[in-house]
Amino acid sequence: MKIYSVKILIIALALVCFFGTFHSFRFIPAIKAAQSSDEQRLIEVLKSNATLQEKDAACAGLKRIGTARAVPALAELLGDKDPSHSAR
Repeated sequence: MKIYSVKILIIALALVCFFGTFHSFRFIPAIKAAQSSDEQRLIEVLKSNATLQEKDAACAGLKRIGTARAVPALAELLGDKDPSHSAR
């Protein structure tokens, strides 16, 4: 009886893992779209007359979600003394 219960538990856990993972794959396009939108907002902060603190926060955000699209905006900061460390 005990072995039967363990088998059912293992099967139940496998199903939960499978369907949980399968369910989360449906949201990947939405997550990528949100990240793209967030990335664009952060790039706009870098190109604006934002404060050093705001640009530093934007650089920190781009470290997590930035793609190749953020490289030109970050490269512009490398020539400036103050925000260059954040842009690296």
